[in-house]
Amino acid sequence: GIKRARTLAAELGRDGYGIVSGLARGIDTAAHQGSLATGTIGVLAGGLDLPYPPENAELCNEIAGSRNTAPSPLTASSGGGWSMLFISGG
Repeated sequence: GIKRARTLAAELGRDGYGIVSGLARGIDTAAHQGSLATGTIGVLAGGLDLPYPPENAELCNEIAGSRNTAPSPLTASSGGGWSMLFISGG
């Protein structure tokens, strides 16, 4: 499942589709990893300084640090209840 999700996300990205997810464990993580080069959208409920799950902190940083990143205007940190959106595109 994990390998297929990563491969499918990469294929979809090459065909012009973006991956949108809340950066959950497992298949969501694999899909973001597979689509980093072509475009992925990660939605965070607690702000970039509180990525969840914690093991995806590095993935959040990769998405946020990509060359075509745009943070949502709805930004809050430290669990303020706002969502934060980051877009990575190839």
